[in-house]
Amino acid sequence: MGEASRYAVVEDGVVTNVVLWDSETPWAPEAGEAIACPIDVGIGWACDGEGFRPPPDRPAAVP
Repeated sequence: MGEASRYAVVEDGVVTNVVLWDSETPWAPEAGEAIACPIDVGIGWACDGEGFRPPPDRPAAVP
């Protein structure tokens, strides 16, 4: 098994879960798709296929 990375489970353009996955072990979310994401992405964030955005009422993390 390889090193695990963060993946956002995205349904209808919204992050519904964040998981650690090695991308080698067979796994798929029950709904939506798993997309590799940065550490600051969380549930409720938007994903448009090109990037992630925080919810409007939550400020973005400062690097």
